[in-house]
Amino acid sequence: MAKGKKPIRSKAQGKASEPHGQGPAGNPGAHASAPKSGIETLKENIKRVGKDGLINMLHEVKNARPEDWQNPEKVKELARRFAQQFRIPVSEERLNAFANAFQDATKPGRPVTVEELAKKYGGGRVDDATIKEMKKYIPKVP
Repeated sequence: MAKGKKPIRSKAQGKASEPHGQGPAGNPGAHASAPKSGIETLKENIKRVGKDGLINMLHEVKNARPEDWQNPEKVKELARRFAQQFRIPVSEERLNAFANAFQDATKPGRPVTVEELAKKYGGGRVDDATIKEMKKYIPKVP
């Protein structure tokens, strides 16, 4: 090799020389991302759908007939369409849980709290930060 010249390494050789599980320059965790809260995931999904997509969803909600809101199957179908628009895979089990939570939240009698609904229907998958964020959008019941 000539003086002053560095050995040439291909990109494949450079990647192979990095320690396993570390990113460039030995930065641990550069390849892995930390788990996100439910609300952060929702915010990312909303950005992906965009303003026009959200406005269209809100029009669907606004234009739903009052009797549709009394039918859990209609509410579940609306939730299914929104999940598809957000490109979020949602199991039938979760859609059923949503429809049941909606029924509990809207039935007359003692009002239920966000915490009660999350505990009963969330299956332990709803974190405290998401519950706190949800409370901002739900009117306080006396």
